This record gives sequence, C-alpha cells and structure tokens, in this order.
Amino acid sequence: MQYSTLIVNYNAGPHLAQAVKSVLSIKDCEVIVVDNASIDGSIKTLQKINNSRLKIIQNQQNLGFLNIISGGAL
Repeated sequence: MQYSTLIVNYNAGPHLAQAVKSVLSIKDCEVIVVDNASIDGSIKTLQKINNSRLKIIQNQQNLGFLNIISGGAL
C-alpha cells in the first residue's frame, strides 16, 4: 500500500460504510478504522465490507480521538 487513511470512529455507524467505501475506491490505499467502543453497531457495519485493504481495530473503551491519532491505540 502506498497510502493509509485512519478513521477514528465513535457511534458513526450510519455514515461509516459510505466513508470507508469512498476511501477504498482510491487505488493503493488502505483504510484503518479504530472504533472507540461504539454501541451503535459500527463493528457489524464494518464487518460487512469485504475488502482486504480494510483493517479494523476495536477498543474496549473509548480512548479519545487525540490518543488514537497520536498512536496510543495502534
């Protein structure tokens, strides 16, 4: 992969699939979704997307946006 896109998610299930699919439409790009203990079915939504370029990291508690983007949960 040449590019990686990080999506930090917390209960954005209704919009998540569209966002991930949009990024996956870019050639040579992977999507890493870090889910911050969502309770809205976000993980099930992600699991329905069958693409080897999608990586899902599921946190058991909400670690916060800044902690995720600074690498604390990766």
